[in-house]
Amino acid sequence: FECTMSPRDVKNLIPGALASAALLCSFLANIWCESIAIKARDGGIDALYGVFYKKGIVIDQTRDGYYRARETCVSWDDTDVDAKWKAVKSFAIIAPIIGGIITFWALLAPCLYFSADTWRFGGSVFFFVCVCQGLTLMFLDTNACKANEELGALSRLFEDECERHRGYNANIASVVLWFCAGVSLYVIPAPTPPERGPPETQTVTYTQSEQPDGSTAVTTQVVKGTYTPGEREKDPEAVEEEVTAQ
Repeated sequence: FECTMSPRDVKNLIPGALASAALLCSFLANIWCESIAIKARDGGIDALYGVFYKKGIVIDQTRDGYYRARETCVSWDDTDVDAKWKAVKSFAIIAPIIGGIITFWALLAPCLYFSADTWRFGGSVFFFVCVCQGLTLMFLDTNACKANEELGALSRLFEDECERHRGYNANIASVVLWFCAGVSLYVIPAPTPPERGPPETQTVTYTQSEQPDGSTAVTTQVVKGTYTPGEREKDPEAVEEEVTAQ
């Protein structure tokens, strides 16, 4: 496998670069536990939540017998997951899986020289991933925000509405990047294989001559290079044969 690109084909790497950035943002948005935040009143610690995980406090026991508390992403407890939330979870899985496959394709496409139709079909797949990723933005309208049961009796210490956080912003960036990757496959022409040089020819000259003892000797001379009319051997006794090496 050999990948040879001319300087004019470097632009074909743009879709793969955009898709790679989109895939990274997609993973951050869907797996990170900081997609939405419920602000604490009086300057307390905000409650942070993601599609699959939430920010929680875990207490570890050290070797010395002491206990140490740390913040980390933990699974949701038994929570009322409504239909929108379930849909968000589904699309949060579909988007990075299909997006990862088409991103890998886009990174190899400049070396595989697909047809123009296949190249544009890849753009359509990027648009599909963009839609799936965009549907995960419904997370802001699910029970995670509107009927959060995790806070329980502490709900009075937090605001009534939640806000988007870093993970949600990464989600928006992912949607935009998926869309740009799809558009780029329609704007940028499909990569073309490098042009081959002129065929190499060989001029083989056979010269037949009689020896003093009456025997016949044949001399073979091979001249490599590109054949140009008018440069053949002018010896009438020579028999020439051109062999073209593709």
